[in-house]
Amino acid sequence: MATHCCLIAAAVLVLLVTLTSGSDDATAKRKQYDHNKLMCSKIVRSTKEQWEGYQNSQYPETHETACFMRCVSILSGSYDDETGVNVDVLFETFGKGMTAEEYAEESKPCLALRDEVECYCMKAFKPLMCMREQYKKRNTA
Repeated sequence: MATHCCLIAAAVLVLLVTLTSGSDDATAKRKQYDHNKLMCSKIVRSTKEQWEGYQNSQYPETHETACFMRCVSILSGSYDDETGVNVDVLFETFGKGMTAEEYAEESKPCLALRDEVECYCMKAFKPLMCMREQYKKRNTA
């Protein structure tokens, strides 16, 4: 009986450590993302109104917003001017419920938008916002 209780206690402890370490990782990623947003708002010299919108995940299709999103995405590793969108990094956050292959396939039309514009900021913004809309559709249906 005592051995059985010890095994249950050990299993519960392992589960709690696993759940806590996962939330710590998510919390750390969120803090880093928020820090990146703040740094980029300073780099691109966002207005107070723009910053308030960005904090509420409002990203109008403007040059200023596109440059802000490019900056945040470069710092987070989800975008690079040479290689474009890093689908693997975005899959970790936005691919829940899909395989990596399904996510990559779904992303193809969005990734093609990069080639339709010349501006480096818009080359990042257009595919990322397209992928964001796909994620919203998948998670509100």
